[in-house]
Amino acid sequence: MIVFDEIEDKELWNRFVIQENGSFLQSWQWGEIQSGDGNNVHRFFITRGDKTIACFSLYIKKTPVGMYGYLPRGPVI
Repeated sequence: MIVFDEIEDKELWNRFVIQENGSFLQSWQWGEIQSGDGNNVHRFFITRGDKTIACFSLYIKKTPVGMYGYLPRGPVI
């Protein structure tokens, strides 16, 4: 079964992104910059059984005409 879990562990997150050659745009620090700009940031691990198979940062941006979400250079697989 595949599960999506929101993550709050900065070290675990960055370790996986680096290990899988993910973009800096998926790093915890870049998410903090996005959050400081007023965007909502959500970070998810995708697991199968007890193994993490991917992760992604979801940025929710507000615009004058609504909201949209995007995964910059993600997911990291």
